[in-house]
Amino acid sequence: MNMLMDFSIISWNVCGGTNKIRKRHHKELARRYCPSLFVLLEIHVNFLKVKYNIGYTLVAFSKAQGYAGGIWIISSISYVSLSTWDITQQCVTIQVSMGSSSWFLSAVYISPIPGVQLQLWDYLNTIKLKVQGF
Repeated sequence: MNMLMDFSIISWNVCGGTNKIRKRHHKELARRYCPSLFVLLEIHVNFLKVKYNIGYTLVAFSKAQGYAGGIWIISSISYVSLSTWDITQQCVTIQVSMGSSSWFLSAVYISPIPGVQLQLWDYLNTIKLKVQGF
């Protein structure tokens, strides 16, 4: 099995993910495209408070701060190992491994605040160095 050929990701800026229309759309995306991973951005709620099931399990998440931010990475697959590498308010990084192959995924939510954006770029440079040294 070629890990990259059999792997798909949908990244969606949900802008708040708990209303019925967004839940229905999320379920439809899962049914139609069957992504290996969903990256949900600007989810605005804590994962543990949401009650709907589309057959995905939580891999990693960054909590929303009030009604701002929030990143979830959820998965429908069991043939790869998914491990949390690092989490901040603006970025969730995971390692995807299968056999001797692995790669990293960073899901990023960029704050509209310029000073916070600069912190994110510094953080991403740090993550890059950690991953390159891995």
